[in-house]
Amino acid sequence: MARKSRKNMMPQAAVQEAVQQNEKELLRTAAYARLSVENGGHETEDSLHTQILQIHNYIRENPELTLTDTYADNGFTGTRFDRPEFERMMQDVRTGKIQCIVVKDLSRFGRDYIETGSYLETIFPMLHVRFIAINDDFDNIRQSDVDSLAVPIKNMVNSLYAKDISKKISLSYQMRREKGIPTSWCTPYGYQLNQQGNKFEATEDAKWVKLIYQWYLAGVSTNEIAHRLEFLEVARPNERLNRKLHEGDDPTYNKWHPSTVLRILNSSAYIGELVSGKTQTASYKGIGLHPVEKKEWHIVENAHEAIILKSDFEKVQARREQNKERRERAMARSKATREKCYNHLSGMVYCGCCRRNMTFERRVHGTVKETHYGVFICKRKKNTTPCAYHAVPEKMLMMVAMDQIHHLVSTMCEEEKMVKDMMRGSNLDSARSIKMKENSILFRIQEAEERRLRLYEDYKAEILDEDEYSQLKEHYIAEKQRLEHELQKQRQRALELEKRIKICDAQMERMRGILNQNEFDEELVHELIKRIYVGMDNSVEVEFKCSDPYQEVLAIMSEVQNE
Repeated sequence: MARKSRKNMMPQAAVQEAVQQNEKELLRTAAYARLSVENGGHETEDSLHTQILQIHNYIRENPELTLTDTYADNGFTGTRFDRPEFERMMQDVRTGKIQCIVVKDLSRFGRDYIETGSYLETIFPMLHVRFIAINDDFDNIRQSDVDSLAVPIKNMVNSLYAKDISKKISLSYQMRREKGIPTSWCTPYGYQLNQQGNKFEATEDAKWVKLIYQWYLAGVSTNEIAHRLEFLEVARPNERLNRKLHEGDDPTYNKWHPSTVLRILNSSAYIGELVSGKTQTASYKGIGLHPVEKKEWHIVENAHEAIILKSDFEKVQARREQNKERRERAMARSKATREKCYNHLSGMVYCGCCRRNMTFERRVHGTVKETHYGVFICKRKKNTTPCAYHAVPEKMLMMVAMDQIHHLVSTMCEEEKMVKDMMRGSNLDSARSIKMKENSILFRIQEAEERRLRLYEDYKAEILDEDEYSQLKEHYIAEKQRLEHELQKQRQRALELEKRIKICDAQMERMRGILNQNEFDEELVHELIKRIYVGMDNSVEVEFKCSDPYQEVLAIMSEVQNE
């Protein structure tokens, strides 16, 4: 027998490397589960846990898939796609983190016939994303499933099911309202549902409701009432729920607030009225929760025991109306001052210690030229938050904001020059380096294919036995697949680099003009800055909405050069 050549044989380490490379090329898979809003987010036999467990088992049973992340929307309707976890998943899909999505069935993905079809037929194919619905035996990698009429029919049935459920629930609520039965699990402060769950009954907290009304009729302000209740350590509304949600560690949830007192003073539930229908929703139509005009509310009188006399309730409403008119007159008198000295940084200034909004106030300057000026104040107390009272003038923050914007633009200009210098350099041209790597990979692909074809000739000439032929053939096939993946990666990197440079050039066209702009530009500040944090020592930290685009370009170019 002829001597066998070993020139084409690869060491065992090379074969293992090829196997590891195949493992890296597994589809990065997302497990998506949803519990319908009709179930109110409560656990059922078709709970999130059951869905997730089924999806995880499916991914484990399919060797070409690898679980990357799990996304679960609890208590969100399938007729709308603005769900937090779904949006997070789609963001990961667009960034390339997710290549495959697995759901229990199509109804868990969505119940809107048109929107679901758009994702399955247009968006996912365009993003090269594999989509699997386990119970419906749907996999968009199979052309027969994509062309099947069963999928659109199932989507239509899911859409009709959502409409039917929504209508039945609405009818159930309507019947309960007509009978004077509460439709909400949230009870007014001082009441609880009776054992039958069909009527409110007074609790021990009803005495505090009476005291709140007595104080208000005696001329005590809502702010003072809140301080008195806090001093008496009266349990505030929903305190048990807040303690459960926050484990009793957040002291701010145990404090009475004037707005809480106002809600109690404004609620006609305390004179025995059951008010419902203040809000409406139609999930199957894509209509979210929205308020309803007062004339359309459903009011049932004497539906339960009254805590407050109707005459006292009417006196409270009359006093509140008087206070409202007094405030409106005061606002009209100060309109000119507010227009002249208004908040230029509205919603942007936060305390650097407690991380909460700082209050904007107008103060008298005491000069003829400028009578009022703006100040941002943190009024938190040391016993409730980590910080103490501190203030900072608005004009100082306006100057800091513009200075930080100038600094950002200057940095971008320097980085732009650096990128162009790197692009011009013969040895540092990242685009040229990527192209050279593409050509090198193409040559290696061709070489691997030629070696694979020569293996059969060596096998026929008995230079290789059957085991060696099979082993080396698998190696060259794996090597070719690895190189093709690397080639695709280089091409995507080249496109990404070109795209980022175009974005940077477009932004810099506008940014250069900012360097010569010294006056405060409110529109520009709100466009570029997200938040401004002020510490107790008046130190200022600016958080921008946008990141420096040249940092991403430099990162790509550095990565190319270091390979």
